[in-house]
Amino acid sequence: MLGRISDGELRWAYQNARVALCPSLLEGFGLPAMEATAFGCPTVLSEDPAMQEAAGGRGRVIGLDRPGEWVEATVELLGSPGPRLPRGAVRSWDDVAAEMVGLARSAIGVGGAAGPAITGGARAGASRGPEPQS
Repeated sequence: MLGRISDGELRWAYQNARVALCPSLLEGFGLPAMEATAFGCPTVLSEDPAMQEAAGGRGRVIGLDRPGEWVEATVELLGSPGPRLPRGAVRSWDDVAAEMVGLARSAIGVGGAAGPAITGGARAGASRGPEPQS
């Protein structure tokens, strides 16, 4: 294990690695897969949806219940000086935030991502519920 490394060292590691292994059971965003594929590193991923989405379809997906396939894929990629993955568009945190805002607006009927701004936790002019009784 490398321990804590700088951003420059991380970039170098991904750019020079023969393979990145991402065997996550549960991933929130899939950052390791996104970073590896963004730098063109061949990547083997678990079936976790976040990993697959972050890799943008550019990694080899293998179930964690198939360790023999992980070994085979790793040995194959380590032994092959094959071409690196083409560098693709990186999905940023801003992209994810914009998608979430669009989904939230759709869910509450405010429109798409370019819809009116939501402030104060409620749509402008919308009822906040019944007034308290005295």
